[in-house]
Amino acid sequence: MIIFLITLSYGMWWTYTLPKPSPGSGCTNNTSWVWDESCLFIKEVKLDPSLASPKGIAPVLVGFTKSAGAGPPLFLPMWYRFRYVNVLTGGYSEYSDWTKSSVMSGSCCLPCDGVCPFSVGDVTCTYNQPVIGINRTNIKYSPKLAQKNGEFIYMNLHRYVGKVGDDKPPDNAKDEIVGMMIMPKGKYFACIDVLNNPCKKGCQVPDLCSSNPCDPEKCK
Repeated sequence: MIIFLITLSYGMWWTYTLPKPSPGSGCTNNTSWVWDESCLFIKEVKLDPSLASPKGIAPVLVGFTKSAGAGPPLFLPMWYRFRYVNVLTGGYSEYSDWTKSSVMSGSCCLPCDGVCPFSVGDVTCTYNQPVIGINRTNIKYSPKLAQKNGEFIYMNLHRYVGKVGDDKPPDNAKDEIVGMMIMPKGKYFACIDVLNNPCKKGCQVPDLCSSNPCDPEKCK
């Protein structure tokens, strides 16, 4: 018993003295892929003219729900676009088009691919977890298939957060990368936007979620 207690105490001390893991270490070990420190996307290093342009293609909203751990509702308009990116070189393409409308809790004009597969309007006033995707038939490169040289081409998802009342991103919009659209979701490759809730410190509840709900007819 004494030997067991001594061994257990040593094991606890050894575990306590181990260095803390650093962000990004899990994805960068034993790989030549150009991961960002967050391990959420491939680092964009330089423009690669050899990559196809995704101009004319726009991501869509394929899911929108409430998640207990995702923070408050998204009461700010958010637009999304993507770039193709080479996992080995960090070379990236031009931008795609922005989503046709913003993603915002309570909106009746969400950028779905046709009819939204979930309820819209004031039902979404508690929602905080969008899933952004791209139809498999619209993309040049599949993230599940290697190119002839063995490289993979992924799709980094960019997000711009505007202010209430904005109807589109500015021409010089400064966006951020929030993940990669590589998760299969039906006919789409998708990404759950969980990087950073822009309303985590609180956002003003818009009229469409209080006394003046929006009219879906205005979206037609």
